[in-house]
Amino acid sequence: MVSRFAVVAGGALLVSTLGAGAPELGKVPVRASAAQLTLAPGSPQLAKLFTWADTATGTATDEYTEPISDNAGETTIDLQSGAPVGGGSNGAIANGIAGSNSPGKACRPVVTKAKGKFTSGGYMVLEGTCLGTRGDILITGFPTVHDDPHMTIEAWTPTAVTAQFPTVSGVPDVTMHVTARVPQSDGAVFVSKEFDAKFIAALGDPVRLPNKYIVNNVCTLYGACSSAPHAPVGTHWDYSEQTGVDVWTVKIPDHFRLHAIRLVHLTTGETSTSTINASDSETTFKVSWREKLNGHVTGTSSKTVTETCSYGLGDGIVNTLLTVSGIPTNANCSTTSTGGTPIQIPTYNNVYRVEPMVRGPVGMTP
Repeated sequence: MVSRFAVVAGGALLVSTLGAGAPELGKVPVRASAAQLTLAPGSPQLAKLFTWADTATGTATDEYTEPISDNAGETTIDLQSGAPVGGGSNGAIANGIAGSNSPGKACRPVVTKAKGKFTSGGYMVLEGTCLGTRGDILITGFPTVHDDPHMTIEAWTPTAVTAQFPTVSGVPDVTMHVTARVPQSDGAVFVSKEFDAKFIAALGDPVRLPNKYIVNNVCTLYGACSSAPHAPVGTHWDYSEQTGVDVWTVKIPDHFRLHAIRLVHLTTGETSTSTINASDSETTFKVSWREKLNGHVTGTSSKTVTETCSYGLGDGIVNTLLTVSGIPTNANCSTTSTGGTPIQIPTYNNVYRVEPMVRGPVGMTP
């Protein structure tokens, strides 16, 4: 199945895409100004709607899911072909006695190749010479808030050592420093030359990105879009079916990657997403929306005016929207401010919540 989250290269396309799907002039409803008033920033109706939408249940869809490998693949470092090597000591010995390659004397351990899956629970194989028959592998360079992992030795021969990484959580990808330490019969410890290798953090389960990382760039009329501290929500209400495009930017925290753009459809309106620009640090995408019939409000009719019950539309619009979602209405239409005849006015709306999902190292939160 082809994803609807198609990447469009180039931020220069942003301006040209913002107007896509905007209502045509001939379709703008007569009472558009009233709808704008109801959804205007600071209105009590809008505040009530955003508060409801923060946690309201709906139908969730993952509009896009990035294919991600759970763990790092196999890694091979050939230390004889100019691979990066750290500045560790060259055959230093714990008790100060230097190693020797002279005939009849103990030789210094030399690592010529390192391979394996360098991640939590993975393994490492060191190949070389003079590795002895026992010893340990020391890895350092992990964040100070986390102890350097202790490797479990599975096999040790003079030419190859196999060891397993423990479960490591709460750390990102790091460059670790690796040495092999080989004890001698006289109590000395020979240490191989240090080399660098990349430790790849194991990824945790997808988690919802906090609201503070999601910003609304464009919210097309007629509607309103919320940002932190409210959940990122797009709401559009009208007297006739309308379409439009909202634009959002998601900033990706360090050590995390975007896993999915999830939309929670709170009303029956249609929505879909597509990217405008994407990078490792942020993604800008648009939500194309279409309002659908969602009920009626009681209004009044006079010679020139059509209004809902309360003055300035009051709670009429929002309460109709909330009633459909199970929130009781308190609009009272037994009397009207205009004195006209009560009528039923159809309402169209679309309300959705944006919930980007990210994945990062096990034990870390964005």
